[in-house]
Amino acid sequence: MKRSLSGVEGVKEVDVSLKEKKAWVTVDESVTEEVLEKAVEESGFKGKVIQREPAAGS
Repeated sequence: MKRSLSGVEGVKEVDVSLKEKKAWVTVDESVTEEVLEKAVEESGFKGKVIQREPAAGS
């Protein structure tokens, strides 16, 4: 999943916890939730964006 998310254009940082079943992703404003969810699904997992916050310094 980390590799799939990291491959999305505009993704700056990815941290995945399979134990917690969560991923924390830092992205440019241009990256949509749909693109992130598709990347997760393509890696064989199900997921959705549950919270979105502006990046620090934005």
